[in-house]
Amino acid sequence: LSRTIQPLLGICTALAFCSTAFKLIPNYWYANILSIMNLLCGLAGCWVIFTGRPPVYALCLVFLGQFLDLFDGRAAERWGSTPKGELFDDIADGTSFGLTTGMIAAVSFSQLWIGLLLGGLYLGATVYRLARFVIQKRKEGVLGGVTTFSGMPSPAAALLVGTTCILISNDIVSGIIVLLTAFLMVSRVPYAHFGRTLLPKIPKIVRVLVLGAFLFLLALGIRRDEYLVPLIICFIAASSYSASPLFESLGKKFKRENPSG
Repeated sequence: LSRTIQPLLGICTALAFCSTAFKLIPNYWYANILSIMNLLCGLAGCWVIFTGRPPVYALCLVFLGQFLDLFDGRAAERWGSTPKGELFDDIADGTSFGLTTGMIAAVSFSQLWIGLLLGGLYLGATVYRLARFVIQKRKEGVLGGVTTFSGMPSPAAALLVGTTCILISNDIVSGIIVLLTAFLMVSRVPYAHFGRTLLPKIPKIVRVLVLGAFLFLLALGIRRDEYLVPLIICFIAASSYSASPLFESLGKKFKRENPSG
Protein backbone atom coordinates (compact mmCIF):
# COMPACT_ATOMS: atom_id res chain seq x y z
CA LEU A 1 0.00 0.00 0.00
CA SER A 2 2.83 2.40 0.84
CA ARG A 3 4.22 1.95 -2.67
CA THR A 4 0.94 3.22 -4.08
CA ILE A 5 0.54 6.08 -1.63
CA GLN A 6 3.96 7.58 -2.45
CA PRO A 7 3.11 8.44 -6.09
CA LEU A 8 -0.24 9.87 -4.92
CA LEU A 9 1.58 12.05 -2.41
CA GLY A 10 3.88 13.20 -5.20
CA ILE A 11 0.89 14.18 -7.33
CA CYS A 12 -0.72 16.05 -4.42
CA THR A 13 2.54 17.86 -3.67
CA ALA A 14 2.84 18.95 -7.31
CA LEU A 15 -0.75 20.23 -7.30
CA ALA A 16 -0.14 22.11 -4.04
CA PHE A 17 2.98 23.71 -5.53
CA CYS A 18 1.05 24.77 -8.64
CA SER A 19 -1.73 26.21 -6.48
CA THR A 20 0.80 28.34 -4.56
CA ALA A 21 2.77 29.38 -7.65
CA PHE A 22 -0.36 30.48 -9.51
CA LYS A 23 -1.10 33.01 -6.77
CA LEU A 24 2.08 34.87 -7.73
CA ILE A 25 1.17 35.07 -11.42
CA PRO A 26 -1.29 37.50 -13.08
CA ASN A 27 -4.68 35.88 -13.67
CA TYR A 28 -4.64 36.43 -17.43
CA TRP A 29 -1.54 34.20 -17.69
CA TYR A 30 -3.19 31.16 -16.12
CA ALA A 31 -4.46 29.77 -19.43
CA ASN A 32 -1.12 30.37 -21.13
CA ILE A 33 0.77 28.57 -18.36
CA LEU A 34 -1.48 25.53 -18.69
CA SER A 35 -0.92 25.56 -22.47
CA ILE A 36 2.86 25.89 -22.04
CA MET A 37 2.86 23.01 -19.55
CA ASN A 38 0.91 20.97 -22.12
CA LEU A 39 3.54 21.90 -24.71
CA LEU A 40 6.33 20.79 -22.37
CA CYS A 41 4.56 17.46 -21.87
CA GLY A 42 4.50 17.01 -25.64
CA LEU A 43 8.16 17.91 -26.07
CA ALA A 44 9.11 15.57 -23.22
CA GLY A 45 7.09 12.83 -24.93
CA CYS A 46 9.01 13.39 -28.17
CA TRP A 47 12.26 13.13 -26.21
CA VAL A 48 11.08 9.82 -24.72
CA ILE A 49 10.53 8.41 -28.21
CA PHE A 50 13.80 9.81 -29.60
CA THR A 51 15.81 8.25 -26.78
CA GLY A 52 14.28 4.83 -27.37
CA ARG A 53 12.38 4.56 -24.11
CA PRO A 54 9.05 2.68 -23.93
CA PRO A 55 6.26 4.56 -25.78
CA VAL A 56 3.96 4.13 -22.78
CA TYR A 57 6.00 6.79 -20.97
CA ALA A 58 5.35 9.21 -23.82
CA LEU A 59 1.65 8.37 -23.70
CA CYS A 60 1.60 9.13 -19.97
CA LEU A 61 2.92 12.60 -20.80
CA VAL A 62 0.26 12.99 -23.49
CA PHE A 63 -2.37 12.03 -20.90
CA LEU A 64 -1.00 14.66 -18.52
CA GLY A 65 -1.18 17.18 -21.37
CA GLN A 66 -4.84 16.24 -21.89
CA PHE A 67 -5.55 16.94 -18.23
CA LEU A 68 -3.97 20.39 -18.59
CA ASP A 69 -5.79 21.02 -21.87
CA LEU A 70 -9.09 20.29 -20.16
CA PHE A 71 -8.72 23.42 -18.06
CA ASP A 72 -6.83 25.98 -20.17
CA GLY A 73 -9.95 26.99 -22.11
CA ARG A 74 -11.96 27.44 -18.94
CA ALA A 75 -9.13 29.46 -17.41
CA ALA A 76 -9.13 31.76 -20.45
CA GLU A 77 -12.90 32.25 -20.21
CA ARG A 78 -12.78 33.04 -16.51
CA TRP A 79 -9.62 35.13 -16.20
CA GLY A 80 -8.91 36.15 -19.78
CA SER A 81 -5.71 35.52 -21.70
CA THR A 82 -2.99 37.25 -23.69
CA PRO A 83 -3.38 38.06 -27.42
CA LYS A 84 -1.27 34.99 -28.29
CA GLY A 85 -3.12 32.67 -25.91
CA GLU A 86 -4.98 30.83 -28.66
CA LEU A 87 -1.71 30.34 -30.54
CA PHE A 88 -0.08 28.82 -27.44
CA ASP A 89 -2.99 26.41 -27.11
CA ASP A 90 -2.86 25.32 -30.76
CA ILE A 91 0.89 24.76 -30.73
CA ALA A 92 0.64 22.80 -27.48
CA ASP A 93 -2.20 20.64 -28.81
CA GLY A 94 -0.40 20.04 -32.08
CA THR A 95 2.74 18.96 -30.23
CA SER A 96 1.17 16.71 -27.58
CA PHE A 97 -1.80 15.30 -29.47
CA GLY A 98 -0.31 15.39 -32.96
CA LEU A 99 3.49 15.09 -33.04
CA THR A 100 4.05 13.00 -29.91
CA THR A 101 1.16 10.66 -30.62
CA GLY A 102 2.22 10.37 -34.25
CA MET A 103 5.70 9.37 -33.09
CA ILE A 104 4.18 6.75 -30.77
CA ALA A 105 2.37 5.33 -33.79
CA ALA A 106 5.51 5.49 -35.93
CA VAL A 107 7.55 3.27 -33.60
CA SER A 108 4.74 0.84 -32.81
CA PHE A 109 4.57 -1.01 -36.14
CA SER A 110 6.80 -3.89 -37.16
CA GLN A 111 7.59 -2.15 -40.47
CA LEU A 112 9.09 1.28 -39.80
CA TRP A 113 7.94 2.73 -43.12
CA ILE A 114 4.33 1.77 -42.33
CA GLY A 115 4.62 3.37 -38.91
CA LEU A 116 6.09 6.55 -40.37
CA LEU A 117 3.38 6.70 -43.02
CA LEU A 118 0.51 6.20 -40.58
CA GLY A 119 2.08 8.47 -37.97
CA GLY A 120 2.56 11.16 -40.62
CA LEU A 121 -1.03 10.84 -41.82
CA TYR A 122 -2.28 11.08 -38.27
CA LEU A 123 -0.11 14.16 -37.59
CA GLY A 124 -1.37 15.82 -40.77
CA ALA A 125 -4.99 15.13 -39.80
CA THR A 126 -4.37 16.63 -36.35
CA VAL A 127 -2.82 19.82 -37.74
CA TYR A 128 -5.65 20.17 -40.27
CA ARG A 129 -8.24 19.59 -37.54
CA LEU A 130 -6.74 22.26 -35.28
CA ALA A 131 -6.35 24.80 -38.09
CA ARG A 132 -9.92 24.24 -39.32
CA PHE A 133 -11.27 24.69 -35.80
CA VAL A 134 -9.56 28.06 -35.36
CA ILE A 135 -10.59 29.29 -38.82
CA GLN A 136 -14.18 28.19 -38.29
CA LYS A 137 -14.37 29.93 -34.92
CA ARG A 138 -13.10 33.18 -36.40
CA LYS A 139 -15.50 33.02 -39.33
CA GLU A 140 -18.44 32.48 -36.99
CA GLY A 141 -17.22 35.12 -34.54
CA VAL A 142 -17.12 32.70 -31.61
CA LEU A 143 -15.05 34.20 -28.79
CA GLY A 144 -15.51 31.67 -26.00
CA GLY A 145 -15.60 27.91 -25.86
CA VAL A 146 -17.87 25.64 -27.86
CA THR A 147 -20.17 22.83 -26.78
CA THR A 148 -19.90 20.78 -29.99
CA PHE A 149 -16.92 19.99 -32.21
CA SER A 150 -16.95 19.39 -35.94
CA GLY A 151 -14.93 16.20 -36.16
CA MET A 152 -13.32 14.17 -33.40
CA PRO A 153 -11.27 16.46 -31.09
CA SER A 154 -7.53 15.87 -31.08
CA PRO A 155 -7.16 14.99 -27.35
CA ALA A 156 -9.61 12.10 -27.68
CA ALA A 157 -7.98 11.01 -30.94
CA ALA A 158 -4.56 11.01 -29.27
CA LEU A 159 -5.83 8.85 -26.42
CA LEU A 160 -7.40 6.35 -28.82
CA VAL A 161 -4.39 6.12 -31.15
CA GLY A 162 -1.87 6.03 -28.31
CA THR A 163 -3.58 3.25 -26.39
CA THR A 164 -4.26 1.32 -29.59
CA CYS A 165 -0.62 1.34 -30.67
CA ILE A 166 0.56 0.19 -27.25
CA LEU A 167 -2.12 -2.38 -26.44
CA ILE A 168 -2.75 -3.96 -29.86
CA SER A 169 0.15 -5.83 -31.43
CA ASN A 170 -1.66 -6.65 -34.68
CA ASP A 171 -0.45 -4.15 -37.29
CA ILE A 172 -3.58 -4.48 -39.42
CA VAL A 173 -5.98 -3.75 -36.56
CA SER A 174 -3.82 -0.91 -35.26
CA GLY A 175 -3.47 0.57 -38.74
CA ILE A 176 -7.22 0.51 -39.33
CA ILE A 177 -7.90 2.27 -36.02
CA VAL A 178 -5.24 4.93 -36.71
CA LEU A 179 -6.67 5.61 -40.18
CA LEU A 180 -10.26 5.65 -38.89
CA THR A 181 -9.29 8.07 -36.13
CA ALA A 182 -7.56 10.38 -38.60
CA PHE A 183 -10.68 10.28 -40.81
CA LEU A 184 -12.96 11.11 -37.86
CA MET A 185 -10.79 14.12 -37.01
CA VAL A 186 -11.05 15.66 -40.47
CA SER A 187 -14.72 14.71 -40.86
CA ARG A 188 -17.71 16.89 -40.00
CA VAL A 189 -19.15 14.37 -37.55
CA PRO A 190 -20.44 16.33 -34.51
CA TYR A 191 -18.81 15.48 -31.19
CA ALA A 192 -20.00 16.85 -27.88
CA HIS A 193 -17.41 18.70 -25.80
CA PHE A 194 -16.48 16.34 -23.00
CA GLY A 195 -15.77 18.97 -20.35
CA ARG A 196 -18.66 21.32 -21.13
CA THR A 197 -21.38 18.95 -22.34
CA LEU A 198 -20.82 15.38 -21.17
CA LEU A 199 -19.01 15.78 -17.85
CA PRO A 200 -21.68 18.00 -16.19
CA LYS A 201 -24.28 15.27 -16.84
CA ILE A 202 -22.36 12.84 -14.64
CA PRO A 203 -23.20 13.08 -10.91
CA LYS A 204 -20.39 14.64 -8.88
CA ILE A 205 -20.08 11.68 -6.56
CA VAL A 206 -19.58 9.38 -9.56
CA ARG A 207 -16.95 11.72 -11.00
CA VAL A 208 -15.05 11.83 -7.70
CA LEU A 209 -15.17 8.06 -7.22
CA VAL A 210 -14.12 7.28 -10.79
CA LEU A 211 -11.30 9.83 -10.76
CA GLY A 212 -10.09 8.60 -7.39
CA ALA A 213 -10.11 4.98 -8.49
CA PHE A 214 -8.31 5.81 -11.72
CA LEU A 215 -5.64 7.85 -9.95
CA PHE A 216 -5.13 5.00 -7.50
CA LEU A 217 -4.67 2.51 -10.35
CA LEU A 218 -2.40 4.94 -12.19
CA ALA A 219 -0.25 5.49 -9.09
CA LEU A 220 -0.07 1.75 -8.60
CA GLY A 221 0.97 1.33 -12.23
CA ILE A 222 3.65 4.01 -11.96
CA ARG A 223 5.07 2.38 -8.85
CA ARG A 224 5.13 -1.08 -10.39
CA ASP A 225 5.91 0.14 -13.91
CA GLU A 226 2.85 -1.79 -15.10
CA TYR A 227 0.21 0.21 -16.98
CA LEU A 228 -2.07 -2.43 -18.49
CA VAL A 229 -5.19 -1.67 -16.42
CA PRO A 230 -5.06 2.16 -16.86
CA LEU A 231 -4.38 1.68 -20.58
CA ILE A 232 -7.39 -0.60 -20.99
CA ILE A 233 -9.60 1.90 -19.14
CA CYS A 234 -8.37 4.75 -21.35
CA PHE A 235 -8.84 2.66 -24.50
CA ILE A 236 -12.44 1.81 -23.56
CA ALA A 237 -13.19 5.45 -22.68
CA ALA A 238 -11.66 6.76 -25.94
CA SER A 239 -13.41 4.09 -28.03
CA SER A 240 -16.74 4.89 -26.41
CA TYR A 241 -16.30 8.60 -27.06
CA SER A 242 -15.31 7.98 -30.67
CA ALA A 243 -18.61 6.11 -31.15
CA SER A 244 -20.69 8.62 -29.14
CA PRO A 245 -22.16 10.37 -32.23
CA LEU A 246 -23.53 7.01 -33.35
CA PHE A 247 -25.06 6.37 -29.92
CA GLU A 248 -26.59 9.86 -29.91
CA SER A 249 -28.02 9.38 -33.41
CA LEU A 250 -29.56 6.03 -32.45
CA GLY A 251 -30.99 7.58 -29.29
CA LYS A 252 -32.67 10.39 -31.23
CA LYS A 253 -34.03 7.92 -33.77
CA PHE A 254 -35.48 5.79 -30.98
CA LYS A 255 -37.18 8.82 -29.41
CA ARG A 256 -38.71 9.82 -32.75
CA GLU A 257 -40.08 6.31 -33.29
CA ASN A 258 -41.31 6.02 -29.71
CA PRO A 259 -42.50 9.53 -28.74
CA SER A 260 -44.70 8.25 -25.94
CA GLY A 261 -41.80 6.39 -24.29
